Amino acid sequence: MILLEELNAALSFLITALIGFVLFYWIWQEYVIDSTRQQVFELRDELFDMAAAGQLDMNGEPYRMLRELFNASIRFAHHLNIWRLLVLMFTVKAVGERNFGRYAKHVGESVSSIADPKIRARVSAIVEKQQMVLALHVFKRSLLLMLAVPLALTILIMVLVSTDMIIRTFKKLSLLISASVSYSEQ
Repeated sequence: MILLEELNAALSFLITALIGFVLFYWIWQEYVIDSTRQQVFELRDELFDMAAAGQLDMNGEPYRMLRELFNASIRFAHHLNIWRLLVLMFTVKAVGERNFGRYAKHVGESVSSIADPKIRARVSAIVEKQQMVLALHVFKRSLLLMLAVPLALTILIMVLVSTDMIIRTFKKLSLLISASVSYSEQ
């Protein structure tokens, strides 16, 4: 009887785990990719609207570079995940590739070259949104990150709260000791 119950529990766990993996690695992944593409597309469209309104030069380097960057983000969103990002980071460090950082710097310089400060600030905000969308994309596509980050944040908060309580307790104890020492001296 107990063996049958254990077998039933194990089978239920396996079926639930299988359903969870199918949901995460198939349906959820497709949703995240499509959602990211849509968000980047909307940001690219906002940039286009600025250019169509004459706020940005469509033939200028900032617009062309950002349009290419956004198009690449849309086109290759399905390739962007934590594992490819880690391999890229280690490969860049191992090979000593210096052009990798230059491109990011070049994008920043290109945005900085926009003469109108209001337009430059708006374009910078669009680029920052795009970077946030891609960072969240990497986070949402990784089961490891989705489990580890909230756990790490919870532990960090608990440590900070307990550290704060310990510090307050030591301060109270030191005040109590100081008061008792000064009272005993009188």
